[in-house]
Amino acid sequence: MDEARAPEPPSRRQLRGKSDRSALRAAGRQAATRQRSRGRKALAALLVIALVVVGGSVGAFYLLRNRFDHQIERFDAFEGVTKRPTPVAVDEEHQPINFLILGSDSRLSKGDLSKIEYGQQRSDALMVAQLSGDRTAVTVMSIPRDSWVEVPGHGMAKINAGLSYGGIPLAIQTVENLTNIHLDHVMLVDFESFTQLTDELGGVTINTRDGAQHMNGEQALTFAQTRKTLPQGDFDRVRRQQAWMRAIAQSVFNQDILTSPTKMYGLLDIITKTTLMDETLTMSTLQSLALESTSLRPGSVRFITAPYAGTGWSPDGKQSIVNLDMAKARPVFEAFAAGRAAEFLDENPGAAPSLDDRPLD
Repeated sequence: MDEARAPEPPSRRQLRGKSDRSALRAAGRQAATRQRSRGRKALAALLVIALVVVGGSVGAFYLLRNRFDHQIERFDAFEGVTKRPTPVAVDEEHQPINFLILGSDSRLSKGDLSKIEYGQQRSDALMVAQLSGDRTAVTVMSIPRDSWVEVPGHGMAKINAGLSYGGIPLAIQTVENLTNIHLDHVMLVDFESFTQLTDELGGVTINTRDGAQHMNGEQALTFAQTRKTLPQGDFDRVRRQQAWMRAIAQSVFNQDILTSPTKMYGLLDIITKTTLMDETLTMSTLQSLALESTSLRPGSVRFITAPYAGTGWSPDGKQSIVNLDMAKARPVFEAFAAGRAAEFLDENPGAAPSLDDRPLD
């Protein structure tokens, strides 16, 4: 590995005004192919939520397929991605599917990709989600955004710098280089805008160390972004993001939304309007996954974090970083790469930090 520290991306002042589509292409050639021209906020309607919601309402999803298809914005995520891991082949009716979920921390774009400026967009949340081959489980692994890893072509840097240095394609290469997991699809979300989905549900209830807390969209946003006041800082923020995802899925079922056409339409309308997906994640693909995954429920989803040794400093002493525990992380990565994440964690429940390990701070 190249131990040289990656150069810092251009400053906001240097790049002010470069928010047109040419700047977007220079930021990684990541979103030139649009299905629609106008920008939309990228809500954190993540894989687990989408599959649980859509899988429980395939009839409504099928009838409104064309409408929803036209509302989804898509981008070419894999352009220029080379030296990729070999896709896994398992003896199941279906093959496992791996999704990369990137949560952007940009305060400038507000989820509108046409406003992304080179050097300003880093991923605030980074998750790899695996849908099992038998379609009975989803395993979501968060990788701390400050993890010190090799960013191909840029040396050692924080893992979230991949999105900044080379857009979504480099973010994909960085994660695949670290984990050797073949990524099939990508979703881009913006935690600035997940208030919409939360408010559509009338708020969500998240269980914390201090008891159950019911939150509206703005409160949930603050909850998921808080870091400095938490006992374990960014590690606790990762757990809060995971808890929010779980609360959304639980709220969908607790309110019997899947049996209400009006409520379901509103939820799917928000998800498809505010989610950005790679161009290979077509409506036909989503429909097929929904039909295959009708048994998924909130309890079918497990949230873990890639094993870490603790925090430290970059070699130049200027950046606070997370040191992954590769001795412990490697078996977890290998299980994902082999399409056996759920089975591996069933057999080795303490292999990675889990959302359920301790009360939520």
